[in-house]
Amino acid sequence: MAYIVLARKWRPQTFEEVVGQEHITRTLRNAILSKRVAHAYIFSGPRGIGKTTTARLLAKALNCVKGPTAKPCNQCSSCEEITDSASLDVLEIDGASNRGIDEIRSLRENVKFAPSRDRFKVYIIDEVHMLTKEAFNALLKTLEEPPEHVKFIFATTAPHKVLPTILSRCQRFDFHRIGVLNLTERLKFIAKEERLKVEERALFAIARGGEGSMRDALSILDQLVSFSAGEKIVEEEVNTILGMVGEKHFFDLTKAIIKGDTLSAIRLVDAIISEGKDLRLFCANLIEHFRNMIMLKVGGEGVELVDLPEESIKRLKGEAAHFSYEEIDKVIATVSLAEEALRRSQSGRIPLELAVIKLTRLKPAPNSTELGEKAPSPESREETGAAEVKAETASPVPGPENTLSLEKVRENWPQVLEQVKEKKISAEAFLKEGKPVKVSERIVTVAFPAELGFHKESVERNEIRQIIEEALKEVFAHDLMIHPILKEAKASQPESTDKEDELAGRLREEPIIKTALDTFGGKIVQVKKKEG
Repeated sequence: MAYIVLARKWRPQTFEEVVGQEHITRTLRNAILSKRVAHAYIFSGPRGIGKTTTARLLAKALNCVKGPTAKPCNQCSSCEEITDSASLDVLEIDGASNRGIDEIRSLRENVKFAPSRDRFKVYIIDEVHMLTKEAFNALLKTLEEPPEHVKFIFATTAPHKVLPTILSRCQRFDFHRIGVLNLTERLKFIAKEERLKVEERALFAIARGGEGSMRDALSILDQLVSFSAGEKIVEEEVNTILGMVGEKHFFDLTKAIIKGDTLSAIRLVDAIISEGKDLRLFCANLIEHFRNMIMLKVGGEGVELVDLPEESIKRLKGEAAHFSYEEIDKVIATVSLAEEALRRSQSGRIPLELAVIKLTRLKPAPNSTELGEKAPSPESREETGAAEVKAETASPVPGPENTLSLEKVRENWPQVLEQVKEKKISAEAFLKEGKPVKVSERIVTVAFPAELGFHKESVERNEIRQIIEEALKEVFAHDLMIHPILKEAKASQPESTDKEDELAGRLREEPIIKTALDTFGGKIVQVKKKEG
């Protein structure tokens, strides 16, 4: 027997099995019981949430041998034929491929004939918004006064494209996206019935990936069953298949924001990029993470609006205690700005890196306690850092970050190169072609000649970057990041201030510069071209 995908195998066969649409199934059951079934319905909502399934269930309820009944038997020939899409009296029409006036004229002629066997002839038109205006107009009269033996059920993902004259002749039901917790429960039930080994957090991740669609969630589960080859499905596999960022990353980033740990936040972004994750999706999920914080801070019924496992809610409550409403608002605004910048930036990382740098400076100083950990004082951190350096290297250059000058970095650069060479000779070969040109807080900018773009890109690679930054820490006793750049090509001397203003105007429109200005609220003060 041919394999049947889970989405088809577990399609609901009763109104009670439809998940997340109780407001609709209850109304339809009551209408059947009270004999108040309308002649035309329109089911609207996103894909994969039960519109066509519910239409079939209504057709079963009307034509079941025991009906009309709110609980079709699913055993009589009428119910079985409808389930198999083989009924002569329940006609499913694809509005996308039967959208012209000729098809609707044919339908108008056929509705006059009585059902071949059942009580009602039911027309289910999927994606009805695809019908042409002429086809809609041809349907109007029949839809307004159909024969008693005819019922129309229209399904659409775009109700705004349906003519108002059609909508006014139908009872409209709006289907909702299915909540993550409801999806998770249904997936858990199906996995148990199918004897699948699935980690509970993996089920939650699948539900998140389904984005409110039961069909999409079951398709993902189907794919993961093949991927795991009979082994237990875990959360990491779900994230790998869907390109999603695991929940742990969001908690880690929030922790870095609370502690003001810029380097950890930047490294986390780097890890996400190295894993090939969708950065815009990451931004959207990070916004949702902080949105959930607000709901938990509100308390009361706000907790019900957070679709997360109990363990995650408990942890999120602990994080929420470290933020005010105003701070959460700033986080969401900053990440939203980064998400928008990612659409127009040629760089896949800079807008997000700038955003997390700003977020780690959201608070003036780390809280005295962070998730139950005692934050060390600046004095103790400096002493600890100095002690670590003495143990790690024979000739360190300790000192607070704000006293680390470009002169000191250049003076001790040979030591950095030596430390890098000990770890990886090729890394030192690339790095020695560059020259430190700027030191700003925790960032050391190293410029490479314009013709050595390969060296600059090699230094940017995650493995080499990590080696260099470890060497910087060993020599200077502080967590430092390297920022490789290419030297600008030589430009002619500007002729006038007007040309400088013109150049500044063009620079403001550069995606990366615009993102930096928008993120930090900055402005271009002066533009100068290099001499020589």
